[in-house]
Amino acid sequence: MDNAPLLDSRTTPTSPRLLRAMLAGHPATDGVEVIIWPDDAERRAALVEGTPTLLLVPPDVDAPVCGFVEEWVRLPAPMDDAYARLEMLRIRVSCT
Repeated sequence: MDNAPLLDSRTTPTSPRLLRAMLAGHPATDGVEVIIWPDDAERRAALVEGTPTLLLVPPDVDAPVCGFVEEWVRLPAPMDDAYARLEMLRIRVSCT
């Protein structure tokens, strides 16, 4: 029986909710808030300043202006894109 994962880093989720679910529990998201923009705008506003945040942006929505420890990814996007944004957040946080 093949033990290959069902999804790999090239998987391209089209739904923000699906991408957030796929990222949940992944080590790359430790300490990072994953926000669906603009649906979770109030949640984003309530975060403590300096909280690393990845915003998932649907294709038909303008991306927000981000702070130093925020990144956004427009969907559909390969998982590799989300992982790259998470890595950038880790680098920025380590510089603060």
